[in-house]
Amino acid sequence: MLEYDTLFIGNRWVTPASESVLEVRSPATLALVGRAPDGSPDDMDRAVLAARDAFDTGPWPAMSFAERAAYLDRILDALRPRAEELDQLVPQESGIPVCFASGSSGFPLLEYYSELGRTHPQEELRPGRPGVAGGAIVRQAPAGVVAAIVPWNGPVMQILMKMAPALVAGCTLVIKPSPETPLSS
Repeated sequence: MLEYDTLFIGNRWVTPASESVLEVRSPATLALVGRAPDGSPDDMDRAVLAARDAFDTGPWPAMSFAERAAYLDRILDALRPRAEELDQLVPQESGIPVCFASGSSGFPLLEYYSELGRTHPQEELRPGRPGVAGGAIVRQAPAGVVAAIVPWNGPVMQILMKMAPALVAGCTLVIKPSPETPLSS
């Protein structure tokens, strides 16, 4: 059984503002799979403020696509050894069939966005109308903080679908997992 007692906020593990706990039970067997903190509105406020501060004062938005892509590679390197664990945990939490390999099925998304970060131009000149001088310079720039609300079905895949493009674009994130699947999230 997995048991978590902290939340990841502001790049560190912190004690939740509330003592409220989510009990995660298998929908198939009703067996207790684990427990996790039930984030409160105060925890959400702390997370949003931390993400906003990281965006406004941190180095992340100023990095190049390629630099951020290297971090996606590091995330993938950290997740790969846990693929089998995630492939088993997600079905226990959510009740989806094990054959979906739902924990690691999102890993190719990290590879895709990492490659995109290495190859996509941050700035490009687009020509104007034919016969008219000039054109436009299109610059890719981070937009700010992304709120990623994750459903219960395929939580790891859903997180990676939201996280990878936001990170490579230079945004910071607040991820709100489903109360049914906080353990894999």
